[in-house]
Amino acid sequence: ILKASTDSKNTEMVLTPDDEGLKNYEVNEDVKSNYSLDYLKKMIKAGKISDNIKIYLSSNYPMKINFTAPGVKLGFILAPRFEEE
Repeated sequence: ILKASTDSKNTEMVLTPDDEGLKNYEVNEDVKSNYSLDYLKKMIKAGKISDNIKIYLSSNYPMKINFTAPGVKLGFILAPRFEEE
């Protein structure tokens, strides 16, 4: 389950190994991190050039997104947001 929320909106996407379009689905443990939606929105625009996208997540660890297309490899790393207490 991927969830995203802002001050005014919430969204959720449920992925399963049977989903069309998923080539590989590997989950070793539950992951929870907070990322900036503004930066994430900018990064996922690169999906226009690629049908193959790999997303690597870990709890409170930078997210890595790789886009590949013939002759093109593009990757982004997005650090998690930490709230001050």
